Amino acid sequence: MLRNNSVAVKFFIGFFLTSAIAILLMMVIVYFTVKSNVINTRIDRLESIYNIKAKQLQNAINNMENPLLRFLKNNSDAYGLDKIINAYNDLPNGISSQTIEVCRSELSKQYAGKYNNEPVLDYLNISFDDAVPVSNSGVIAQCLDLMEQVGIESMEDINDNVPSIKKYKEISENFSNTFSLLLDTTGFENILFVSADDDIVFTPRKSSVLGHNVISSYWVKGLSNQVSKFHTMAHESGSNYYFVDMQPYMPIDGYPVFFIISPIFKDSKYAGSIILVLSSKFFDTILSDNNNWQEEGFGKTGDAYITTLNGMFRSNKRDLIEHPQDYLALLKNVKNPSVVYNMVEQFGTVAYYSSILRNPPLDAYAGNKGFEFSKTIDGIDIVTYYSPLNIGNLKWILF
Repeated sequence: MLRNNSVAVKFFIGFFLTSAIAILLMMVIVYFTVKSNVINTRIDRLESIYNIKAKQLQNAINNMENPLLRFLKNNSDAYGLDKIINAYNDLPNGISSQTIEVCRSELSKQYAGKYNNEPVLDYLNISFDDAVPVSNSGVIAQCLDLMEQVGIESMEDINDNVPSIKKYKEISENFSNTFSLLLDTTGFENILFVSADDDIVFTPRKSSVLGHNVISSYWVKGLSNQVSKFHTMAHESGSNYYFVDMQPYMPIDGYPVFFIISPIFKDSKYAGSIILVLSSKFFDTILSDNNNWQEEGFGKTGDAYITTLNGMFRSNKRDLIEHPQDYLALLKNVKNPSVVYNMVEQFGTVAYYSSILRNPPLDAYAGNKGFEFSKTIDGIDIVTYYSPLNIGNLKWILF
C-alpha cells in the first residue's frame, strides 16, 4: 500500500512538473511572440511616421522655394534687379569721404552696443566691427537703415537731396512692398539680392548683412564656397538652386539658418544671385507639428530629428524643449567637444551647435535605413528608426 502511494505521489509530481514546464514554455513562447509582434508593430508605425515626415519636409521646401524662386528669376528684369544693383553701386556719388567715415563710425558704435560680450562672437571668432561693411556703398546703405531707426545729426548729409540716395531709396521701397509680402506668406527669414560682384545690395527686411560681400565678409560666413563657383559657370548646370548647410546667422544673433541660392545668368554670364534665408525652426515645426509630438504618434517621449552624416544636429530635440534644465545638465556632464553648451543654452536649440550624444549604428551613416535597440545617454531603453533624408543637394539622416 505504501509502495503504491509512493508511486502515485511520484506520478503526480512528475505530471505536475511536466505540466508546469510545458505551461512555462508556452508562456515564454506567447510572451516573445507578443513582444515580437508589438516591436514589429512599433517599428512599422515608426517607419510610417518617418516616411510621412520625410515627404512633408521635401514637399514643404519644394512648395516654398520653387514658386518663389521661379517668380523672382522670371521677373528679375521686370522688377529692375539691374536697377537696384546699379543704384547701390552709385550710392557714394555726391557723398564726401568724411561723411562716409562718420557713417562707418556710427555703425560701429551701434554694433558695439548690440553685440558687446555676446558669446557667439567668440565662438565664430569675429568682432562687432565685422558687422560694418567694407565697401562705401555698403556703409551708406546700412546708414540709411540706421537713420530710419534713430535720428543722427552727424549724418545729415545723407538725405534725399543727394540724387544717388534718392534713387536707391525709391527702388528699395518698390522692392520692399513686393518682397516683404512674399516673405510674410512663405515663411523665409529674408531674401538677399546679390550682385555679380558678390555684394548684398538689398534685403526686404532690415538686416546687418546688407552691404556685405558674401565671398570676403566674416559677418556672412558659410556662403563663399557655394557662391564663388557660379563665377566660372557659363549657365546653370543641372539645378536651379543650391542649398547651403546650416550656418549661424548674425542678423538673428547667430541663430542657425539654411540658405537656398539661385544664381542668375544673362547672356551666358553670371549676373548675381537670389539667396533665401530659412530658419532651422522651419524644420522643427514640421517634425513636431508645432511641438505636438504625442498627437503625431510619438507617444510621451518619442521624437524625430535630423543629423548630418557626421552626427551634428540639424533640428532641435524634444528633450531640450520639454525639459530644458535636465537636458542642459546632461550636456554639461557629457565630455563632448562638439557640444557648445553656451550656444545651446542661449538659443534653446541643439541644431548646429551640438552633436548626437550616443553612437548610432554605422549602417545609418552608410545611407541605409533600419532600426536598433539601445539606451540613451541617461540609460533609458529606446528603439530608434533611421533613414536617409535628402533635401536638395544636402544629405542628412532622419532619426
